[in-house]
Amino acid sequence: PCLTYVLVLIGLTFTGASEASLLQSLESIMIVLLAMLLLKEIPSINFIVLSAMILVGLFFALDIHGGNVKEVWFGASLISLGMLSAAFYVVLSSRIAKEQDVFYIVACQQTLALVASILMLPLEWTIYPESKAFAALPGSLEVWGLALVSGIVQYALAFS
Repeated sequence: PCLTYVLVLIGLTFTGASEASLLQSLESIMIVLLAMLLLKEIPSINFIVLSAMILVGLFFALDIHGGNVKEVWFGASLISLGMLSAAFYVVLSSRIAKEQDVFYIVACQQTLALVASILMLPLEWTIYPESKAFAALPGSLEVWGLALVSGIVQYALAFS
């Protein structure tokens, strides 16, 4: 998940949220394709037909033929790579989740994310020396509580 968030957030600096949300819809198709390649899982005909329809819809919605994505190709590429990273995570963790306790997996992920974030701070300060990263941190306990509940709902409960 860390690589996904990094790629998507950086990609968002080069493209809009509308394009990003459309590109993120590719994740489910990528998951099935990777499951086919890595785990030999075969999708249903309905899924294949509906996925083809999604791809055609994305082609028109993103106005690829009209050149809309050409203007923001770098951001779109980063977001697509982020979705590919998320798809790899889902496919690989689907096998691990069958053998390990889900809460243990989530705790390890969150710990690794915290360590990776702390290690990336010097890079952030080097690349963006004028950044006010800590000034933007919320000061009230209510906001921290909301962030905690959001994390529990999004990560811990999603895997249980």
